Amino acid sequence: MRCVRGGIMDPAILGSTIGVSAGVGITAYVYTSFVVIDTGEVGVVKRFGKLTGKVLEPGLGRKVPLIDHVVRYPTITQEEEFPADPELVEKADEDNVPPGKKPPFRILQTGARTAVFYVKKTQEEFDAEQAANPQGKIVRWKTVAFGDLSIPREKWEAMENDPLEQPITTEVQFVVEWRIDKDSVLDFATNVKTIKQALRRMEDTVARALQEYMGPTTAGHAQEQIAFISEEIQNRLMILVGQIEDPATGRKRTPAWGVVISNAYIKSIDPGKTVNMARAKAAAAVGAKIEVIELAEANTRKIELEAKANAYKTVQEGIASARNIKVKADADAFAEKRSGEGQRDRIKTMSEAMKEPYAIQLLQIEASERVLGKVGTTVVSGDLAGIIGSLTKAAQAVTTAPSNPPPENPQVQAAA
Repeated sequence: MRCVRGGIMDPAILGSTIGVSAGVGITAYVYTSFVVIDTGEVGVVKRFGKLTGKVLEPGLGRKVPLIDHVVRYPTITQEEEFPADPELVEKADEDNVPPGKKPPFRILQTGARTAVFYVKKTQEEFDAEQAANPQGKIVRWKTVAFGDLSIPREKWEAMENDPLEQPITTEVQFVVEWRIDKDSVLDFATNVKTIKQALRRMEDTVARALQEYMGPTTAGHAQEQIAFISEEIQNRLMILVGQIEDPATGRKRTPAWGVVISNAYIKSIDPGKTVNMARAKAAAAVGAKIEVIELAEANTRKIELEAKANAYKTVQEGIASARNIKVKADADAFAEKRSGEGQRDRIKTMSEAMKEPYAIQLLQIEASERVLGKVGTTVVSGDLAGIIGSLTKAAQAVTTAPSNPPPENPQVQAAA
């Protein structure tokens, strides 16, 4: 079968070829007129490199073949670690980074004596600032110098000996969770253009903020205040993308990025192997110092307790001795009192007896008898004999007068 007659293609074959080519062209046209947008992304249509304002939602979308170009943007939340490309970050104590690697964020941090510390404001301070500036945003933290910290003396000394409170360089990793707002994707495509450009600008902001917040304080305090520093850097990022107002201007940044920052935080603050070893040695030294102090305090307490025990014993012995002396004195006084009372009763009885008739004569006779008895001679008249008899009875009454001593002193009995 001849395809060419006199140099001209057979019309049947030509028609068939044209039909096939047309079919292929139509198929290609139809195929390139549609684009599939996956879930979690949107497509922005550009025509000859310029935005058309058309956004393709997930599913099957249409575009003009060979003229329109669709740029896909993810709208799901993405987690980005800074420095970017963490697999290329070389975390080492050395400053020299091997080829193909890059250094982490390195922050030169000051020592405790020259550092500032982030302290949460009291409710009274916060309320006072808010009353003075009701339209402004009030930060709940303030900076305090080392000498103005309200901390115990022991912690003060421990901080001065801690390597993390000395001037050191730390390596920091930071994480940002963000997404493109699908309703504002045209803002992103217009003002930012590419994801790579957005990440570069966010990384620069994070690096500056880390140095600003961590540089003036110590590594130890920065680790304690990770939450506060992370929150401040997140606010910086939200101001950058136009998500919140800039406190300096009171307005949102324009043009807006069409980006939502959902979370941002410090992943790690690494002081390095060398610093960790120094910190371990310092901690051991502090522990040994504390042990010596505690032992000295224990010995001091022991000596104080022994001194108190001896003093108490001496006091008790003195009290007992004083009590015995008092009891003896009370007994002697009671005895003297009894003796005096007995003498008083005898004198009283004698006085009563002397009131009897002839008592004086009886006493004279007794005196005469004592005198005459020495010479062995006694002279008694008849009348005097009767007087003597009466006085003798009175004398017997005096000598036999009952003595009623007072009852025994109970305290003397106790002493006995």
